[in-house]
Amino acid sequence: MRDTSATHDDEHDDFDDFDTRDSTAFWRKGMQVDRRFSAVESDMKNLSQSLVSLMSKIQHLENHVFTEVDNIQEAVTQLKCRFNALQNNNTQHQCCPSDWQLFFSHCYYFSDNGKSWNEARDTCVNMKAELLILKNKEEKEFVIKNTRPFYYWFGLSDERTGQWEWLDGTLYEMDESEWMPGQPDNWQLHGLGGGEDCAHFHSDGRYNDDHCSRNYRFVCKSHVYTV
Repeated sequence: MRDTSATHDDEHDDFDDFDTRDSTAFWRKGMQVDRRFSAVESDMKNLSQSLVSLMSKIQHLENHVFTEVDNIQEAVTQLKCRFNALQNNNTQHQCCPSDWQLFFSHCYYFSDNGKSWNEARDTCVNMKAELLILKNKEEKEFVIKNTRPFYYWFGLSDERTGQWEWLDGTLYEMDESEWMPGQPDNWQLHGLGGGEDCAHFHSDGRYNDDHCSRNYRFVCKSHVYTV
């Protein structure tokens, strides 16, 4: 009689061996995939870090280039100033950067684009100037002649202390004739939050208070170049 039990056991062992080999191969494949995934994940992390570093270097380079361009423009302006002085046989000559206007030993920049009051202040500082602080009647008349009929921010605000003061901390002495009728009124129904803490030239040159976030043109003031 044939020993069927032995044959059955042999077949059973063969299937067990096949299942074990298949499971081992599958496990190895899984490990390989995991390792490759980990490697890709690590590469992506390194690439991301490299990209951040590269962007930082590009930003630094851009800032350096802009600074150098500003320095070159300033040097060119000074050279032009010296050249004009030599042409006019002057021992002293005053001049301003291009796009600025000269008036009594100061340079004035009248912007064509609108910014908030704080942005206008910072822009003036970046140009080595200040948001306009008025000193006398003659200066005010000169400025108004160049601002009408547009709105222009200047360096007067009550945001810091609740009292109107110039950017240099000098208190403003209220003169109602300088303001639009009924102004300043600190109007709060504009939907922008808070009141009106910054002053601008109205279309006729008189003052008006408005929300500091509004985008208006602005006036910067700096000292002249003297050679």
